[in-house]
Formats: sequence, structure tokens, C-alpha cells
Amino acid sequence: VMKFSLILVSYNAPDDLDQCLQIIRSELSRIKQAEVIIVDNNSTNKNTLAVLKKYQDIKNFKIILNPKNIGFGPANNQAVKNLSGDWLVFINPDTYWQVGQLSLFLNRLDKLSKHIVAVGPKILSPDKSLQASTGNLPNLINLTAWALGLDNLILKDKAYHIKHARFYRQHFYPGWLAGTFLAVRRSVFMAIGGFPDNIFMYGEDVILGQRLNKLGRLLYDPGTTIIHKGQASSSKINSLYKEAVFLLNQVRNKTKTPTFYYLKTVMIAGFGLRSVIFRLIGNKPKAKSYRQLLAKLSRFS
Repeated sequence: VMKFSLILVSYNAPDDLDQCLQIIRSELSRIKQAEVIIVDNNSTNKNTLAVLKKYQDIKNFKIILNPKNIGFGPANNQAVKNLSGDWLVFINPDTYWQVGQLSLFLNRLDKLSKHIVAVGPKILSPDKSLQASTGNLPNLINLTAWALGLDNLILKDKAYHIKHARFYRQHFYPGWLAGTFLAVRRSVFMAIGGFPDNIFMYGEDVILGQRLNKLGRLLYDPGTTIIHKGQASSSKINSLYKEAVFLLNQVRNKTKTPTFYYLKTVMIAGFGLRSVIFRLIGNKPKAKSYRQLLAKLSRFS
């Protein structure tokens, strides 16, 4: 029986995948009882398949090739069915770290008390700036503040997305942790049904947090540092739209219709305000991006 199961969901981006797998392979000599599984979501890039072929015969590496792209959460759920580790570690292929950080992270997992069911490390961008990778479970108060761009000004450690660097210097217990690099006890993951199967991408880590909180505590641990390449600024606006739609759908499914329209109105006001501010300070590309986001969100119902 394995102690640690490392899971990567790949889709194109062969260079990132190869770099990540090389680092993992170099660390496996330090890590006992670890296995690696890569689920490829029908990559169209031939170089990605060439990278996967390099690892298919390496001991404790497994590769699953999906005939279609089933999404991030469902692919992770699929991987877990083929694994036996006590801890599942979900790793985005566009992450990297100094050799030794992974084994340090896994050794810490081994020493945690049973009430800790999930752990996330410190995540930085390649320029070493902090990536906000955790926060509180969404409610009408923190979502209103988030939509208006005031959450980290007035809510701080109670925000939906916690952004202040000072909170990331210490251990704390958040409501959710980013799926970028995340460890979850396998027994708990199976008990809650894993990631939601009905979400292709965006928001699945928040729902996972909601489910995990019913069985234990989530821990943010700054003792390990992971670098995440993340997205270009153009796709950040697209991600923001998808997150807004995810949140609106969550509200619609759990509350009455007026709450949905209230939150949508607040989002439109908040994103509109940002568009005006960026135009006033001369950042025309960002102002334009927010105007496009507003147009899409206005049509969403």
C-alpha cells in the first residue's frame, strides 16, 4: 500500500508537464511509498504525448489517456479510483519547486493529527509574488465585498479570497484551498465523493472545501513553497467571469431568486467601477477587458 499518491491532470502544455514530472522523478528517490498518476484529457499537442511516453515505463508512474476532455475535477476523481495512497496530492502541471520541497511537504503530512483532512502550501508566481490560494467559504457578505473589490479592505482574514501577504506567513485554517497544489486524506476524499463531477473547471476547489469542512479542518502550511506559472493577464479576466458564473449558480441553487439578482447586480456594479477606474488611470487594455466581462455577465441569466 502506498503512503502518497501524486496526481496530475494534463492538457497540452508539454514543456510545463515535462518540467514538473522531472522534478517529481528527482524527488522520488527521497520519498518512500509514493506513486504518480497522470491523467491526460485528450491533449491535441503531439509533444504532450511524447512527454507522457517518456514516463510510461518508469516504476510507480501510471498514465491514463482519456478519449475526451472531461474537465479538471472529474479527471482527478478518475485518477483516485486507481490509487491506494493514504494522502492524495493534486498537482497542477504548470507548477515547479526547488528539489526537496515536495519531500518536505509529504513528511509534514505524515505528522499531522487526524482532524486535519487537507493541506495547502505557500504558492508564489514565477516573479516570487504571492498567489492568493485560499479563503473563506462564500456567503452573501463576503461575496458582496468581493464583487465590489472591498473584501480585503474591510473583511481581511474573513474574505472569500484572502490576499494580504501577512496571513500567508503563518499556519491558519481556511474554508477552502486552491486545487493548484493540494493534499487530501484519501479516506476523507472518498467519503465526501471527491471533486464535484458536474463542474468542468473553476469553483471545484471551493465546493471541495465545503465538503471537507464537514469532516475535519483544512490547513494552510507556509513551510513549503511552490511556484505556479498561472495564467496570462488576458485569461485572468476570463477566469474572473467563470468564477462569477460559478458563484451565481451556487447562489441560485441554494437560495431564492432575489438573492441571485442581488448578487448579479452587485457584481455588475463592482466590475463596472473597476472598468471606470482603470480608464481614469490610463490602463485602457484592462478597462476594455472589464467592459467585455460586464457585457458577458449582463447576458448571463
